[in-house]
Amino acid sequence: MSLIPRMCLLAGVAVLLTYTATAHAQDSAAAGSHAIPRSDRVAGWNSDLAFWMDQLKKQHYVYKSHPLPPALLNAAQDLSRNIPRYSDERMLFEFQRLAAFIGDGHTYVLPLAASMCREVSFQSGSISSWTECL
Repeated sequence: MSLIPRMCLLAGVAVLLTYTATAHAQDSAAAGSHAIPRSDRVAGWNSDLAFWMDQLKKQHYVYKSHPLPPALLNAAQDLSRNIPRYSDERMLFEFQRLAAFIGDGHTYVLPLAASMCREVSFQSGSISSWTECL
């Protein structure tokens, strides 16, 4: 597989892995995180975290056949306990920190309007579309 299709595939996987986190952040930004009842906000972030970890296990090229690193699992548990204390912006940062535990440089979180970038990228099918969004 040449470099350009592989980069498109990796970019698509990154969006898939982070879609719920960025969608949640967009909803929070639009409504204001203070407008969401605290228990719903915590439940939403916990759901996002569980989904993200599950998708790592199902889709990551290494961890779909090997256990996730213990340090990542511990960090995810710590994050889950701290959700009530963290802002939505901090949560996005913490998701990126979790991605760094994977250690491959290809797993990351896009804390922008990822849905807009996804539409541009998948419609045109080019890497330059991704850089235009960034």
